[in-house]
Amino acid sequence: MGKCGSHFRGDRGSAASVNAATPLVIGNQVFVSASYGTGAALLEINDSQYRKIWANDDSMSNHYSTCVYRDGFLTDFTDARKKGRRCAAWN
Repeated sequence: MGKCGSHFRGDRGSAASVNAATPLVIGNQVFVSASYGTGAALLEINDSQYRKIWANDDSMSNHYSTCVYRDGFLTDFTDARKKGRRCAAWN
């Protein structure tokens, strides 16, 4: 079994928040997102350390589905309360 080299605890906007979307890993960067006010974060991983590149609830708030990455952009249907699709630059 592998061992946890680093741990990132994002801002949980609500106790009801669920991380149902799968994290996306592109190179040494990881994108995570959740709904209910939690939002999203893009992290850069080097060795066992991470650096937050950006984090907010305005770019993406995945409820159940995972974003699609293509040509430097993320797109998906977001939290139903925010009504619709969003597209965000990867970094």
